[in-house]
Amino acid sequence: MSDKLGRLAGQSFLYLAGNVASKLLALLLLPLFTRYLAPADYGVTGLLLTVSVVVGSLAEAGVPSAAALYYHDGSPALARPCLLGTAQAWQATVPLALCALLTWLAAPLSELLFRTPAHAALVVLTLGATYARSLAAVPLLALRMEGRARAYAALTTTHLALGLAASLFLVAVAGRGLRGYLEGQLLAAAAQAAAALLLGLRGAGLRVSGECLRLLVGKGWPYVLMPASFWVLAYSDRYFLERTWGIGEVGLYSLAGSVAAAVSLGVDAFGAAWPPYLLARAREPGAARAFARVFTYYAAAALGAVLALSAVGRELFRVLTQPPFWGAAAVVPWLALAYALKGAYLVAIAGIYVERRPVRQAGIEAAGAATALGLNFLLISRFGRIGAGLASVGTHLVLVALAVVACRSLLALPYERARVAGLVAAFALGLGLCLGVDAAPALPPLAGVAAKLGAVAAFVCALLPLGIAGPEERAWLRSRLMRLGRASTEPRA
Repeated sequence: MSDKLGRLAGQSFLYLAGNVASKLLALLLLPLFTRYLAPADYGVTGLLLTVSVVVGSLAEAGVPSAAALYYHDGSPALARPCLLGTAQAWQATVPLALCALLTWLAAPLSELLFRTPAHAALVVLTLGATYARSLAAVPLLALRMEGRARAYAALTTTHLALGLAASLFLVAVAGRGLRGYLEGQLLAAAAQAAAALLLGLRGAGLRVSGECLRLLVGKGWPYVLMPASFWVLAYSDRYFLERTWGIGEVGLYSLAGSVAAAVSLGVDAFGAAWPPYLLARAREPGAARAFARVFTYYAAAALGAVLALSAVGRELFRVLTQPPFWGAAAVVPWLALAYALKGAYLVAIAGIYVERRPVRQAGIEAAGAATALGLNFLLISRFGRIGAGLASVGTHLVLVALAVVACRSLLALPYERARVAGLVAAFALGLGLCLGVDAAPALPPLAGVAAKLGAVAAFVCALLPLGIAGPEERAWLRSRLMRLGRASTEPRA
């Protein structure tokens, strides 16, 4: 494994380590939250999350995304102090105006989402947290693009841990219910914004430029079209579920998404490390082949994580939640697979990032949104939350396929088709076994768990004949482990 691929893996590991502790804490606290919150409460938070994502994306207007594209440009007009200062000025003003307007319209917005104005205060809390996250977007981007993975991981981990602690206190001790949960999230988002501004932009000599703003908005405007597509891709299933099956079904689906987010730990870590690596090395000789190898490694890691979570998902729900929530376990494998495909899509659109073609990306995601609407309409009314999970998987498969085709003329990656096909086949066999065991209630619990873990072990063993864990990869892993061992035994000053 080359030093550059090793650096990508190392950066991803740091981002992953930063997320694991916080998400593990969230998982361990699940029994407490499900004791005090009902499935309908999880449904309300699921719909409010859609509001936060869409409002934040619309207000950003693609400016942070455009700043990332030009971060390594090096031209005087796009010097980093100007780039970051202009982007932060946008983030401080435009999201504030939009969130203030929607706060004024909180009651009708609550009526639209929940068919009652009673949740207007919850909408206001959500908008406050959305603005706080907008303030943190540019400094967090600066940390990622500078390769400061430790600082980035520390900020995101502290944010989630603080949010969980504050929400738990307000829900379980202060008895404020769902409102207390959202108040805790607002407090954590505000604290993260303050810390991110201090760590990410301190001493950067920021300045604002009209020329830079015109460029950022000009290159970012296609990303304004993407929030609608993103909402349809990621959250329209909750809207269909609420309209056809009720808010309780949305709650179970949202909780399943929270458990499936264990896979998104690695996806998010990879997604944080991938763009800086891609943009810094896209013009180097052999870059396309290296990116194709990244796709193979990612597929092996992501599919293995999905299979492992599928093997223990039902048991996790029975241990960590109350009986009314157990039905959510059946959708975890499909949502986890959809998360994994999201990361594959990030690699597949490498050519769009390198050649700065956001219009083409907007077209791909618009097609994906249309696919999501169609699959949600066909599957959710008949199969409920399982149909929603299947629709999410189908939609992300279409996105990956469209990205591969669309990037052939920009940066054609020589995908290792035989190895990837072998990984997919091994994964499909393992997942089929896990689903079959979960569908056989007469099977003794220990025997079922043993069979599912055997499927995971078989997938891991398949990596050797497929050449995924070859001598080069094993040597790199040993060197990393030895380096970590030396670091842990060195005396501290």
